[in-house]
Amino acid sequence: MRVALRLFVSAGAVVLAGYLLELMRPGWTDRFGTDVSSVQEIRADLRKELELGRRLDQEGAALWACLLSKRQLLTDLVEARLDLLETAMRYRELDRSLGNGQCERLRSAWRGDSEIECYCRQVIQAAQWQLAEQPCAAAAVAARLQAEFDAAEAMGIFSSAE
Repeated sequence: MRVALRLFVSAGAVVLAGYLLELMRPGWTDRFGTDVSSVQEIRADLRKELELGRRLDQEGAALWACLLSKRQLLTDLVEARLDLLETAMRYRELDRSLGNGQCERLRSAWRGDSEIECYCRQVIQAAQWQLAEQPCAAAAVAARLQAEFDAAEAMGIFSSAE
């Protein structure tokens, strides 16, 4: 009996508080009702945002892996374990694997008759940037890469490659 009385008094207090609030701030219950009805919309938006976050995390991880791979390729190129064309082709493969349009953007950033020529130019520049604090090494690597580039151009590789 006491529990029922306490419950009844508590419910009455809540109703009285709501009534007093309505007197002091007319229309507050209408706004509350709208907020409650939009809970499903809020949940749907939250699900979309969480899915976007997961997708961005995956894309970020893929970009990071690509960056690390390119850094290793560049190191191999600078240390003459790879040649210019092989490095450029692997750069292109990495960009294509991302599927984010990087290959198309590259064509607008680097001049060239073919995609592989643009990648070669990008790789040469990246090698020079990597060795910026080592001018003697940078000059030697740049000369080697330019010679490889000139040889590929003379053989017509850039005009037949895509």
